[in-house]
Amino acid sequence: MLEPKRKEYPKDVTIKEKLTPQQNKEARELLQTFADTLSDIPGKTERVEHKIRLTDETPFRMKQYPLPVHAMDEVDKEINFMLESGIISKSTSPYASPITVVMKKDGAIRLCLDFRKLNKITIFDAEPIPTLDELLGKMKGAKFFTKCDLTKGYWQIPMHEDSKAYSLQLSRQPKA
Repeated sequence: MLEPKRKEYPKDVTIKEKLTPQQNKEARELLQTFADTLSDIPGKTERVEHKIRLTDETPFRMKQYPLPVHAMDEVDKEINFMLESGIISKSTSPYASPITVVMKKDGAIRLCLDFRKLNKITIFDAEPIPTLDELLGKMKGAKFFTKCDLTKGYWQIPMHEDSKAYSLQLSRQPKA
């Protein structure tokens, strides 16, 4: 039904021509009503912060991997977007993990961080994760199901102030 562009406003959403004029009008009204919810600019929860606890606080600094030359401009754009949105901030730290780029099916890039070294010294959170059978059991008798795709889901959980130093990403961006 809807084909979102990489914009944050309802007016920037293209609605397929298969809809009737009335359905088109209703879709536009729905978009306007829930504009803050449907934005591609990620929100941020105030209910929880991500805290990293380490078994060994010896600093490490991994070398940045070579990035694809054809993706450099997109990497810079994504980092600038994250800086401007307050997702990340410029900083220094004795810890550093490299960025890697994953190409999406549509040709866009996804920035990923190689936290393998950090993960090895992170204290495991033993909170049990429910099995698929347990989750399906909870839906027994339900009449309605919905699928939600959070925009940049990991960005919506802020990092605890004490943990920010552990999550430094290397980049090509000059330090300010």
